Parts: sequence; structure tokens; C-alpha cells
Amino acid sequence: MTIQQEVMAASQAWIAAFNRGELEVCANTYSAEATMQVYPHGQFAGRNSIAAFWQAFVDEAKPGDLQYRNVKIHAQGEDRAVLSATWSMNVGSGFISKELWQKEADGVWRLVEDDFSIVAVNEARAHDDALNTALLIVDLQNDYFEGGAMPLENTAAAANKAAELLIHFRQQQQTVVHIRHIFNDDSAGFFAPESNGNEIHSSVTPANGEPVVIKSAVNSFKDTELEDLLIAKGIKKLVITGAMSQMCIDAITRHASDAGYECTIIADACAAPTIEAAGVTGEQVHNTMMAALGFAYGAVMTAEEYLASV
Repeated sequence: MTIQQEVMAASQAWIAAFNRGELEVCANTYSAEATMQVYPHGQFAGRNSIAAFWQAFVDEAKPGDLQYRNVKIHAQGEDRAVLSATWSMNVGSGFISKELWQKEADGVWRLVEDDFSIVAVNEARAHDDALNTALLIVDLQNDYFEGGAMPLENTAAAANKAAELLIHFRQQQQTVVHIRHIFNDDSAGFFAPESNGNEIHSSVTPANGEPVVIKSAVNSFKDTELEDLLIAKGIKKLVITGAMSQMCIDAITRHASDAGYECTIIADACAAPTIEAAGVTGEQVHNTMMAALGFAYGAVMTAEEYLASV
């Protein structure tokens, strides 16, 4: 095994023990002289102090379902490695700036430094799965509609289905995130800066207080605040709608799934273009992408099926 694999296994064992409530196992994963910094709770020095923090946290918050996402592990020689990630559980979410793991003389990997933050406390969400779910409306902008610079096939019909979901999420006071693509210049031919074409379509106009994430790349997570926003709101599940099926919907779903989010793609709330050079219709492009995403990256269903399931 590589160092990264060994540290990942040690980290996953810690998470599993925590979720089983085995705090003694968790405490013993820290070295005797380990240090831990928890924002906003302060600093803790030594295994006993760290164990006391975790015991008090568990007694007060009753946490569970801890998950790490976007895990990165950087080796520092043969016996040290630093792990960073985002984390979420039923009662909160945040960021891990640094877990410093070291292989000790007995061959066991132990934590010698732990530095993480609690960004959101989700007391109301602990037993409410709906509040951990967000609707993402991706790039339903004027240029993708009839008369726009890049009209897709069946965009209006897809937007109507997205609007049905939008109504439901608003009624249930669930999180809605609008994503808007604006290219840095007009070389792409659509979504140009300062153009009406890059405006979000009136069928899914954001309400006051609903966040709008601006992006300039295919992947909605790239160089945007989307990940921070989802962490801050304690989101674990994503319902994905919008365009284009073979580009931005594909990219956001694969990234989110790889990061650990549970994804549902609403097939009839997404749209794709006809690709004349390849001789394929928008429907064929769309269906191919839905089949690919449904194979490994999320559940694919219609708006009607989704609304009937919640």
C-alpha cells in the first residue's frame, strides 16, 4: 500500500469508530502528545484533553453519520502525511485544514495534529433529511432558449419541469441554488458578459435570498463558492436540473458524486443541443448522458417520479 492508502485506511477506521460511538478507539488514534485546534472551541493538548472534548461534544450534540469529502492526502516522507477535507454529519459541517498523521514505532498511524473548523451547526437538520437536500438549477439562461445565441432542444419543457421542482423546494423551505454561466469574453458566442443572453430565464427566476453561483467553466465547482455554500448549509444530497446535459450537468454530477454527495438527476428537467456535425439529435445526446450518469453517478428520474418519492 502507498502512504496515501495507509493514511486513508486509518482515517476511515477513525470515522467508522466515531459513527459507532467508540470514543475510546477514536481517542487512542491520537498520539499521547497530540494537539487539536477546533474553531470556534479552542485548542486542546494531549490525548486526555482531546478525548474529553470528543466526549463532551457527543454528550451534547448526539452526532452521527460523519463523512469526509474532497479528501486530499500529501505525504511528507515515509512516515508522515497531511490530510485535508470537508466534513459533514447530522448536526454540523465544516472544513479539515490539517490532520497530520504519523507512523509510530509500533507501525500504527496516529494523529499528532488535528485542525478543523465547525462552519455550520445543523441542530434542526439532525433528523430532517429534506433539509439536507438542495435543488441545483444549472445554466437555465436565455441563450439556451428559442431566440437565444445557443438554443437547445426542449429547453422550455425542461425549464418547466425545473420550475415545478423549484415550487416544491420553496414550499418546503429547502435549499435552492441557482448557477449562472458567464464567459470571461464573447469568444464562445453565448453567455457573453453584459448580455441579456446570460441572464437566468424568467421561468426559474431566483427569489430574494436564493444564492446565485457565477461560474466561467463547465464544472460548477471550479473556482466558485458552491462547495463552501453546500458545506455551510449542511447539504448532503443534490437534485440536479438544467443544461447542457452532456457538459455542465455531466461535470457537476460527476464532481459532486466523487466528492461524496448523493445525486439525483432530473432527466426531463435537463436539455441538450443537436450536434449536427456528429449527426445526433439533442434527444439522443441527452438520453446517452442520462444513461451514463445513471450507471454510476446518481439516480436518474423524472420530475414526477421525484416529487412522488418525497
